[in-house]
Amino acid sequence: KELTTTVMWLNEFGLDIRCVRMHPYEFNSKTILDVQTVIPIPEMSDYQVKVRAKKQKEREARNHARDFSKFDLAIAGNLFPTLNKRGLMFQLVSEILKNGGTPPEVDSAIPWRQLFAVFEGTLSAEEIHTLLMAEDGGGQVPRAKRFFCKDGQPFHHDGKSYALSNQWGDGTLEAVVRLAEKYPALNISVAQSAGQ
Repeated sequence: KELTTTVMWLNEFGLDIRCVRMHPYEFNSKTILDVQTVIPIPEMSDYQVKVRAKKQKEREARNHARDFSKFDLAIAGNLFPTLNKRGLMFQLVSEILKNGGTPPEVDSAIPWRQLFAVFEGTLSAEEIHTLLMAEDGGGQVPRAKRFFCKDGQPFHHDGKSYALSNQWGDGTLEAVVRLAEKYPALNISVAQSAGQ
């Protein structure tokens, strides 16, 4: 039973593994070999083909649903071209903080989501990574990969360390508009990159 389960599981990943039974027969001084597939049983083969096709379609749909749009960010007289959504938000928040904004102010402008993971103390990127992983719930994507927490990416303010979320999709452009409204002196504008 374990062998059958393993073979079926491997075949779901596009492999074609089979176990066969071979019976040799002598006929007119010749050896004839009778080969029969025993795993997967013939009835399961059709089912596996359908399951494999369904999973392939699901993978393709996920890949096609990804948004690869690129944006040009203008802020405080500086231009940052060809940014994906996560790069756009990291650059925007970085520039706002360099120009006098604070993480709590930025966070209050976008109330519908958690912007930062916040930690007491001025921590290194490695320390933040360790703390994020200590809160990891064992999902498909490790918690630390959901935040900007490499060297030079965390922000520090008022005795606390902030790691910005890198999970940006729907709502990104609305977040940009909210921040542009909150910091009008920075002349924030975003346009889709040429050729997009």
